[in-house]
This record gives sequence, structure tokens and C-alpha cells, in this order.
Amino acid sequence: MKISALIYIASDWEFKAKDALWPNGYIAVFVLHGGSEAYRVNVCVMNPAEGYKQMMSAKVWSENGAHEVCKFIQRLFYFEGEIEAAT
Repeated sequence: MKISALIYIASDWEFKAKDALWPNGYIAVFVLHGGSEAYRVNVCVMNPAEGYKQMMSAKVWSENGAHEVCKFIQRLFYFEGEIEAAT
């Protein structure tokens, strides 16, 4: 898979510490059109008790690229098997 339009991936501030724990819940990965010309891939953890927590986001220039990043991240969490590296 080639993702040439990926600008960055950043974790939310409260999860940047090395000892930060990943919260319990369902993982949601989705694409939103950003405020500028870019698209955002968001990774959130959702549970009934705490609502949702933004875990990380990626900025991608193209909509197709954003969906490719979204699918790649989703496979990291849910795919059982080998995942090819993004280049």
C-alpha cells in the first residue's frame, strides 16, 4: 500500500506520555473533511460509561488517501493475519 499524501499522525495530548493507558471500549476509525483543504482520519475509543475519547488523528491531503489510512489503521486493530507495511 502506498500512502504518499499522509502529512502526519499525532496522538491526543493526554496519551502522549509513555505510561498512558489505552482506555477500554470500542475503537472507531473514520474520515472527516478538515477545515482547510486536508482530510482528517480520527481514531476514537467509545464506551457507554465515558462517551468517546479522541486517541489520535492523521492529516491527509486527498480523500482517497484518507480512506486508505483509515482502512490501514482499522486493519491494525481488527485484522487477523499479516499486514503489509505502508510506504
